[in-house]
Amino acid sequence: MVLLLYLCSMFDSQIGLREKKHAQTKIHILTETLKQMREKNFDEINVKDICNQIPVSEVTFYNYFPRKSDLILYFLHLYTVSATHHVENKLLEETGLQAIEELFNYTADEIRKHPNVIAEVIVFLARHKEKLCFTELSEAERQLVFPENTEIVEDKTHIFLDDFLMQKLGNAIKKGQLPANTNMKTALYGITSIFYGIPLILEKKNPAQIKNMYNQHLKLLWRGLRND
Repeated sequence: MVLLLYLCSMFDSQIGLREKKHAQTKIHILTETLKQMREKNFDEINVKDICNQIPVSEVTFYNYFPRKSDLILYFLHLYTVSATHHVENKLLEETGLQAIEELFNYTADEIRKHPNVIAEVIVFLARHKEKLCFTELSEAERQLVFPENTEIVEDKTHIFLDDFLMQKLGNAIKKGQLPANTNMKTALYGITSIFYGIPLILEKKNPAQIKNMYNQHLKLLWRGLRND
């Protein structure tokens, strides 16, 4: 599970020592950052404090993450891989609206376990005007973050969340769950507004209600798209 990062000592024997150490240090840096984000906003976290806790030098930190904001991008990458794999693995037959709903349920559970992180992701995405670019995870990174999911370790593909949602919308139209004339871009805007907006409103006030509000607003969106 991507948001509950922990280090696993069991590596594939074919992975070299240098790659193992590189992955361990990178994950340590992110794990320490997420730990500090329980008490502070991302902008308040000092790189020097992160480095002192691990410990690594600031030069080493910037070798892994040239900009501090790259930590958010890396977290977002790991979340996307984990969440989409969870949906595909749990719903082998259902590929339409139910898959989108399961993605939201998974996300709501993760937000409750790790408050404050999603709000920082939203702020990052609002500021980040360029198209996101993920660097493919190494085998060592995959085995550290997803030690129990060999499919993730072996899967060389990674997909952006918007691409995943568009794919599921297309499947929903093919299955007759949404009308054939559904404007997929408009539908995507509606989905992502719910995805980011609900946690932003409720994360600090009442995070336990996020899953329920997700489900209610998705049902309203599906109804609106069918009646449009």
